Amino acid sequence: MLKFHSLFYGWTLVLIVTICSVNSVTAQELVNGSVDIVWSGEAKVQSGEIRVRNGSINSLLLVNTKGSVKGNRFTLNPNEPARLRITLSDINIKPGPLPTLVTVLSNEHSFTF
Repeated sequence: MLKFHSLFYGWTLVLIVTICSVNSVTAQELVNGSVDIVWSGEAKVQSGEIRVRNGSINSLLLVNTKGSVKGNRFTLNPNEPARLRITLSDINIKPGPLPTLVTVLSNEHSFTF
């Protein structure tokens, strides 16, 4: 589990990555997996969009969180803890060219990992 904490913005983000299966594809291994993004109640994120480069989004799911998901967009209740599960396919997690990049675009504190 990776945990990022920012003293400057007063919010905490936790990323949980799970690798589900492995598929052999020519010179690189592409895998399927999921990532949970967790916002603390201090975060003022209200809405956002998930973008994936060199991979695909299978689904977005709010886990024990009030809000909504439509396509690759999400809406959260501000100032409440939230967990967004992103299920991905055909992602490249090996070192080298064409890594998978996931971008969380939101009204506050967008980031890429």
